[in-house]
Amino acid sequence: MGLFETLGRVFSPSREEAVRYRCPNCGREFVYRADLRDPACPYCSTDALERVEWAG
Repeated sequence: MGLFETLGRVFSPSREEAVRYRCPNCGREFVYRADLRDPACPYCSTDALERVEWAG
């Protein structure tokens, strides 16, 4: 296993471990770990997020 693959597994959760969100305030999408409580937008700090289904 290479260094980048290892770092990817540490910092990027798999689809089973993650939830994709969209911020209605700034329109950006991002992913957080599924076990994170009270997620907020990392760009504008609003906590009014919409869950987005994974595409493909």
